[in-house]
Amino acid sequence: LHAHRPTTLRLLRQSAAVRTSLGDLQVWIWRKYASIFSVHMSNCSRLVSNHQFRSLAKKYVWWKTTDEALRYPHHVIAQVMNLGTWADVRALETMVVPDLMRTVVEHAEPGWFNEDSWHYWHYRLGLTRPAEPVPQLPQRVHA
Repeated sequence: LHAHRPTTLRLLRQSAAVRTSLGDLQVWIWRKYASIFSVHMSNCSRLVSNHQFRSLAKKYVWWKTTDEALRYPHHVIAQVMNLGTWADVRALETMVVPDLMRTVVEHAEPGWFNEDSWHYWHYRLGLTRPAEPVPQLPQRVHA
């Protein structure tokens, strides 16, 4: 037992560091997405009950049940903005205020948009002015 003590202490310290890192990550996530939840919560709650939005969630977040997809309406919005047909995007625009669409783009996670959609929505929503470069797509960070 005593022979393993340094290893045990090291593992305990590492697990404490991991718990601290996870706590820091949760705080960072909350700060990053607080604007989505606070500013647009009333719009999102109306969306979840909208029959047409539910159809879009089912169509564009096909790997989850509709109810699971609707727990993250900002992800559904991003999926439609990225993969949607012209008709579906136009329908989304009747349901979602432009500020919410801007917030979705500004807080997009890696993989939510392809390069073409990323550029299109930056110019379309006025996040980037003509002749200015579009910011890079969000990138995954590997530890």
